Amino acid sequence: MKTLPKKNFYPNHSLQPIKKINNPKTLLGEGRQPEFIQFLSIGQKEPVAFLGQKGIDAAKLAGKFIRIDRMVIPEAARLVNPDILEKIVRKKKDNKAIDINTKGLLYKDQIQQGVLLNVSGMVENETYTKMSFHPCDNKKPPFLRLRHSEDGFKTCPKPQLMLNTSQTEIRPGEIRHKLVVFHMPYEELIKPQGHYKSSGHKKEKTNYTIMQILEMYFKDKKLTEHNNPPKKIWRKKKALKGGVFLIPMVMPDDRVAYYCLLNVNGKSNRRIPVKKILKNWLAAVKKYNKNQAGQWIGIAGNDGALCFIDEWSIFLGKNAQLLVADKKDVYKKSVLNSAIGK
Repeated sequence: MKTLPKKNFYPNHSLQPIKKINNPKTLLGEGRQPEFIQFLSIGQKEPVAFLGQKGIDAAKLAGKFIRIDRMVIPEAARLVNPDILEKIVRKKKDNKAIDINTKGLLYKDQIQQGVLLNVSGMVENETYTKMSFHPCDNKKPPFLRLRHSEDGFKTCPKPQLMLNTSQTEIRPGEIRHKLVVFHMPYEELIKPQGHYKSSGHKKEKTNYTIMQILEMYFKDKKLTEHNNPPKKIWRKKKALKGGVFLIPMVMPDDRVAYYCLLNVNGKSNRRIPVKKILKNWLAAVKKYNKNQAGQWIGIAGNDGALCFIDEWSIFLGKNAQLLVADKKDVYKKSVLNSAIGK
């Protein structure tokens, strides 16, 4: 009887699935496709969605390595232009909410219906063949002890960044990355999540609105309450009239959850003004862009629990921070030694 060759179980199922981009081609749009989503064929069966401005130069992606994320973009979401956002947080050093009516801040189109996409997460010149799917398994113990989330919750999400191949390259063959931020308007927050009839009652009742769910989530004392915004914001009528910002966070299984950032006057998440939080996130991406080959970028997700919003089909977190550090300080030698590139 012929014996079949044994396959190595762990390398096949415990390492991060990174794809090499082969023969990238821009695909034509589909119907009412929003302007901030475009599809590219990258040499695999399914096309991959790329977020951001139109006109990604597909030829510049050939031979690079891509992480593909599984992402739900909820109905009514609009993509934020990170260039305009950066100008706002740099110039206006106050504690007021961001004016979402600022010209050019939001892309023209909004999602008409929730969609599930394979989205380009990160595109890099090199990858590591020994990279575990769970970020903690790739790091040195000193880094974990010094830089893990302050509350001890190891949710360990990765950032999802978008490309801009139209700008001048920082180094030959290197692509500039930008922060992905969505916005959800106040009108969506106050819609009831459907209707129901409780037993013994004939009258139909409306279910909780998303804003009521967010209030319960953010005020929960058992979930890092000391980092929540002051409770007085919930007492004000139209406290969230500026809506919320959603920043995608990629979980270890490649599904995207969102950091839900309250766009309010005064102190927001982590008891920090919303402009300062976004300024710090944008600065981290800028720092990463200066030396992508040598820098690690990741998210400290400090939530003990995420909040599921059924109407949007997504999980939300309220406590996260974007970090950048030297790869040599972060990764184990076994990971660094497994690097392959163009």
